[in-house]
Amino acid sequence: MRNALLPQATPLALALGEILSGAVLVEVVFGYPGIGSVLYNAIKDFDYYLIQGIVFTIVVSIGFATLLIDLAYPLLDPRIRYSKA
Repeated sequence: MRNALLPQATPLALALGEILSGAVLVEVVFGYPGIGSVLYNAIKDFDYYLIQGIVFTIVVSIGFATLLIDLAYPLLDPRIRYSKA
């Protein structure tokens, strides 16, 4: 189980970007209010500062999720250790 868990944990954090990009499509098509529809309206209205803010938030959230998964590796597999070199 430990050998199979790590390759599944890494794409979990990286899939956050795909989930957020899919949110734009779903929110625009079905008319749900959310970050995807705000991003779509900002692109449509050429609101560059809002586009930059939303993209920055998405990038930071993906980076934070990746960091959390990397820090959780020793919990998932005790053979992995982070030591002070």
